[in-house]
Amino acid sequence: MSERIRKAFFWIHLSLGLAAGIVFLVMCVTGILVAYRPQLESMLNHWGLSSVPPAPGAKPLPIDVLAERVRENAEASPQAITIRPGDRATVDVYLGKRAGTVYADAYTGAVLGRPSREVFGFFAKTMSWHTAMGINASNHLGMTLIDTGNFVSFVSIVVGLYLWLPRKWTWRHVKAVLLFRPGLAGKARDFNWHNVIGIWALVPLAVMVWSGVAMSYRWADQATVKAVALVQPEPPGLPPLRDASGGERDPFDVRVAGLNVLVERAKLRVPDWKSIDFTIPDSFVSSVIFTIDPTGYGLIKGGTASRLQLARSGEELAFQTPNPIQGRGVYRFAHTGELWGQWGQTIAMLGSLGGVFLVYTGVSLSLRRLWSWRERRAKRHLNPLAA
Repeated sequence: MSERIRKAFFWIHLSLGLAAGIVFLVMCVTGILVAYRPQLESMLNHWGLSSVPPAPGAKPLPIDVLAERVRENAEASPQAITIRPGDRATVDVYLGKRAGTVYADAYTGAVLGRPSREVFGFFAKTMSWHTAMGINASNHLGMTLIDTGNFVSFVSIVVGLYLWLPRKWTWRHVKAVLLFRPGLAGKARDFNWHNVIGIWALVPLAVMVWSGVAMSYRWADQATVKAVALVQPEPPGLPPLRDASGGERDPFDVRVAGLNVLVERAKLRVPDWKSIDFTIPDSFVSSVIFTIDPTGYGLIKGGTASRLQLARSGEELAFQTPNPIQGRGVYRFAHTGELWGQWGQTIAMLGSLGGVFLVYTGVSLSLRRLWSWRERRAKRHLNPLAA
């Protein structure tokens, strides 16, 4: 009976794998390309750009002076600023939807560059393939293919786990499907790779694929949220940020006055900061909210960064440590691996790479089985008595 069940599971695994193979391959390849998207975008956009200290030990311009200089050079008023540590780090200045972001020299306020359109276009196109197979049709065909491919792939992974279980639990049988065996070729090599890569990539692939299912289907979304709530502790109470609204909009020079003192306070509040960003308030009486991130890449919006609210007098109005990721945010960032930081991104990338090899070895084994079947059929046709 167990052999019949195993045979039935084999054909289910094979059929589902071939049905979703192309979609699964596209998701894995694009997943590899966007695994380190925040880091790559930051690195490529800032490539070749650096602030130049006029003399050793020189101090960067105060933030209020820098904002005025950028306003003059870019002919647009800064709305938000991001700073990073380092003598040669540039300052990111957001000028609004129309003017976008510019990178400024921290010592002169000169505009050094802007985010690369090519980099943005590459990742946008890659994400289009990852979420909709590159199809931008009004009937949502691409998204339907991805949604269905996610679900079919998850079922195939579960069935594949059953097929991986050795018939005999001895080290010789377990080793054959747990460790790579050098010197193999052809079908034996593909079978060994498929089993070994499948079991080592099982957990990251299952997490990524199921989180994709949860983002595709409402029933899976609700089930996942309920499951997360059962195992996730209640977050500690956090003091709410106070209302930062001020009066009428002040002139720009009034709005940025004294910001440098507040920025220095924010640096001391979280000593291991890698980036600090804040929005320039509309009036001088409005408080300033700083987002202080120890990763520098904005991984998990609000999940790694602390928030500090300071009055213009320097008084601390509120401070929030990084918020625990709750509900849908758990599987949203588990899908990319960001839930566990850069290590999680690496595991997600390796899981996607493993998925590529699973498709390759699965298709190879299927073709070998097809060729073997055709050869047997040809022999029976030529020599029916022998058959």
